[in-house]
Amino acid sequence: MNRHLVSLLVIGVVALAWGVGHGAREAAAAGAGVLAVVLASAAWTLISARGASIKRRHPRRAFEDDSLPVVFTLENRSSLPFFCPVIEDAFLPDKAHRKRAVVYPLVPARRAALTRYRGECLARRGRYPLGPARLTVKDPLGLFERTTAIGEREELLLYPRIAELPGLPTEEPAALFDTGPIVSRLTGASVDFLGVREYRPGDGLRHIHWAATARLGVPVIKQFEPRSSSFVTVFMDLHRLSMRGLGRMSTLEYSVRVAGSVTAWICRRGGCVRVVGEGQESFCVGPGSGEGHLLETLEQLAMVKADGELPLDEVLRRWAPEIEAPSTAVLIFSAMSMRFESYVDVVALLRARRIEMTAVLIDEESFTAIWAEQHRRPEEQIGMDDLARALLAEGASVVIVRSGDDLEEAFANPLRPGDEPPGPDPDADVDAAVEWL
Repeated sequence: MNRHLVSLLVIGVVALAWGVGHGAREAAAAGAGVLAVVLASAAWTLISARGASIKRRHPRRAFEDDSLPVVFTLENRSSLPFFCPVIEDAFLPDKAHRKRAVVYPLVPARRAALTRYRGECLARRGRYPLGPARLTVKDPLGLFERTTAIGEREELLLYPRIAELPGLPTEEPAALFDTGPIVSRLTGASVDFLGVREYRPGDGLRHIHWAATARLGVPVIKQFEPRSSSFVTVFMDLHRLSMRGLGRMSTLEYSVRVAGSVTAWICRRGGCVRVVGEGQESFCVGPGSGEGHLLETLEQLAMVKADGELPLDEVLRRWAPEIEAPSTAVLIFSAMSMRFESYVDVVALLRARRIEMTAVLIDEESFTAIWAEQHRRPEEQIGMDDLARALLAEGASVVIVRSGDDLEEAFANPLRPGDEPPGPDPDADVDAAVEWL
């Protein structure tokens, strides 16, 4: 309890009791007056708090590491002013979750005031609730304060942070992210209608062919083919054991950032891109182009999890027949040690179909193992550098990413066929690795 309030109560009660007991009207009146002030102060906070309402304004979507302004409109509908009202809010993406916004010195009766705070989006991608806010109002003497939950719970969607990549490595040194001529600059118009096929989990709802669905009685979607080679398919490894590291420093977060950065580069230059992965739920966004498709992809990437049981090689095997040629496939390897021998047919098939390949090798050894199976190293496991040499021998361009690396720098220095990947074991048996492919 407020010590000043206690002092006033003691003074008021003592003065009133002494005045009544000794017939001192002045003392009794003074004591009653002090107690009346205390009661009026209590009523002030109760009445004024009931007339409060707030509205929160903030961006509904943001990127990791963004700094966001959150603005409150505090409306006083009561007949009494608010003195130094304080708004406390929960902004979970920040390390300091509790945020305070103060209006000084007061909000007049039947008026509104603006106040704000700034939140730092330091958490990893995902959906985060904001609020509800808590409003604290006081009486003019500061004897009482009343705190009430006010306003609605809202939501903030954090996109993965994307890097300004120099481009996608191809066989031509001067043509990073060279995906061919751009035929159409219209959003989503860089593909031609090919036909329809049965709907699969993960397909975008905007590609459903409603007329054919009604006629056949089962959901079907439209299939497209690229008008030119301006087509990129990004494959993510969402197998459970591909996940290493914690928080934003994990193989999954690097994989998501790579996928988002590649999608941003292609979409903003009029190309067509599709992102594919297989977790517990199928993940497929696209094909599409433009800012609208980029935002749709980032929204899906914000929620993706590495919780699947299907290795990347199986994902590639399923999708290889559907990759249009000529085009580019970006293969994001989050775990090089998993069933490496089974990539043989897939890589050969992609090469035979004139699919340009860019492999992004995320060095799993630079991340903390979180599963017991990840601590056991099979004898037949091939190292990352050996895998890079094998892929380079097959004509793929290779980008190596380790924990703590900057993606812009990593993509600025890709390995091309004929290059030697830097590694701790330059004398490793390269021939054994190449024989796998």
